[in-house]
Amino acid sequence: MNPLISLVIPVYNVEKYLDKCMKSVLAQTYDNFEVILVDDGSTDNSGKMCDEYADMDSKVTVYHKANGGLSDARNFGVERCNADLVSFIDSDDYVTVDYLEYLWYLMKKYNVDIACATAKRIIETSKIKNDDNGSEILLDSSEAIKRICYTSCSACVRLYKKQLLVDNPYPEGRLYEDLAATCKIYGNISKSVFGGKTIYYWVQRQGGITHSEIDKKQYDLFWAADEQFNYISENFPGSESASRTRCVMASCDFVTRLFGGKNKDMKQHFKYAKDYAKKHLKYIIKDKSTPKHVIISGLTICMGYTASRILWPFRQRIRKAIRGI
Repeated sequence: MNPLISLVIPVYNVEKYLDKCMKSVLAQTYDNFEVILVDDGSTDNSGKMCDEYADMDSKVTVYHKANGGLSDARNFGVERCNADLVSFIDSDDYVTVDYLEYLWYLMKKYNVDIACATAKRIIETSKIKNDDNGSEILLDSSEAIKRICYTSCSACVRLYKKQLLVDNPYPEGRLYEDLAATCKIYGNISKSVFGGKTIYYWVQRQGGITHSEIDKKQYDLFWAADEQFNYISENFPGSESASRTRCVMASCDFVTRLFGGKNKDMKQHFKYAKDYAKKHLKYIIKDKSTPKHVIISGLTICMGYTASRILWPFRQRIRKAIRGI
């Protein structure tokens, strides 16, 4: 019999998206799993919807708690898991029916503590196309951390041995906790596997954490980037260039959010992102491992506010052109 897997799903004001998420979760081909829904103080109908799913399916357990943020909800859920294997799904995203089956296949085949697969960013109206490049890559900690820095630090799309999450809880009271924590979690294992099959769809929506207006909390993005950079510099110096690349990517993400909304003090916010990017860009500009589009975006930021406002909308075209080279 397959081992029990706990799916921890933090829920906060996602009544529009929760049904699609839960339908994908409860349709899993993997037969032995539980769902831990953590209602993190929702003020819409999300909490009620969680209760309805628990009444509908015995696999689902709901906990209602005061709002403490995503990290607090994840840690809370892990503490209440009955399984030794844990995966996270965000409640406004959804997964393929073989999400758990594929992650367990990878973990079992390679005998690792963490198995990771591929996720795709989509807008709410995107048409889904199944992607599977067939790759399965076994990496040691250093190489895995490099890969995370160049691609995604998300807590989701991974299957963990629970004890790793108990020993390395997510930092509470902060945004972008994945960036601060994921490399540290990987630093505590000897090997992990990355699979090329797309099993997770990350829905880009207005009102989410990554689409919020710029305020003091959004500066947690730089705090998180510093956390991962300091940890990697001290423990995996051979991966420092990848870590600096992630810091430049943090500046790019910040500028994207800045230009994507109506924000006050635009130039002041931009200057902070520019100075932060400049600090790291000079070390990676000749690094062949750094994606070209990151270098171009970083250089664009360093050109200043006015030039960036003009050029920023064309970054995706430049990125596509680079991929075609």
